[in-house]
Amino acid sequence: QPRHCGCHWTPLHLDVVVPLLEPALARAEAAGMRPETGIRETAWGRLVTTADPSDHRRCPLPFTGDGHDGIARAPA
Repeated sequence: QPRHCGCHWTPLHLDVVVPLLEPALARAEAAGMRPETGIRETAWGRLVTTADPSDHRRCPLPFTGDGHDGIARAPA
């Protein structure tokens, strides 16, 4: 189902910095998270969006290159 936010709740979204993406994704799936996207490659890292049964998002994210500074400089 498409994501929707009613006025009575706000979903949570967390980016979680991890050393390696694939093992972190495997642990997330074993804990009940479901992937919502494939693995995405960016100039500053790799990530995948996952959701828990309550529809809260967590993105395991190993930084590469300039890490967080690369996000701050990325064009909008």
